[in-house]
Amino acid sequence: MFVKTLRGLMFAAAVTLAAGTNLAPAMADAGKQSAVDLLFESKHLELMSNGTEATYRIQRTVSDAKMLGEPFSDDIKIGVNAVDVEGKRDVVIKIFTGERARDPRVETGMTGNPILVFFLDRAVSNFALVGGGNRNYLKQQFRDALRDKADIQKTTVEFGGKSVAAYRVSVAPYVEDKNAKRMLGYETSKFSFVVSEAIPGYFVDLVSTFVSTLPDTPTFEERITLVGVGAIK
Repeated sequence: MFVKTLRGLMFAAAVTLAAGTNLAPAMADAGKQSAVDLLFESKHLELMSNGTEATYRIQRTVSDAKMLGEPFSDDIKIGVNAVDVEGKRDVVIKIFTGERARDPRVETGMTGNPILVFFLDRAVSNFALVGGGNRNYLKQQFRDALRDKADIQKTTVEFGGKSVAAYRVSVAPYVEDKNAKRMLGYETSKFSFVVSEAIPGYFVDLVSTFVSTLPDTPTFEERITLVGVGAIK
């Protein structure tokens, strides 16, 4: 699924298409960026030159390994091996290491960081695992929520020995869903994205948190963090 969506950042394109000319409430004030702008319209790889690589650490924590699978942590590497005259990159994606490792892939003509599609695809798959539902429907609701309901806050990140400006985008896409009662209490699940134009790879911290309002239900979190960043305020 990740491979199929990578090349054109299809999830991103669908968000932008759905947004149309009326992007989001966050754009009501002139010059204020929307979640769509921050996540999908920025050139994520602009600070990554030929031969550079960004390493992300994924950590999955679970309350019940029998129901949700064993917790784990591993690395995902996004490398640039060519930059054309238009600034588009050929990107090498290495997902996981050791026995868990997938075959490396090369995607050409990229301006977006594939880590975003990887995160979004897992976010929807993980929600379906605990809350149920059709993946296509869940994706559509996620898209709509990013366009219409996302909260955007300025923050800072420690990187390279200094504090740099960043944004945190947060969304709970299924809270008011018409099918919320079927989601076993997981409709309150939250997702957040910390991004910074001052940091190579752009994406700093991506978090999915799955908690049910029903008693005696498992909880889990997946966090993808850029290796080398410090405190996020």
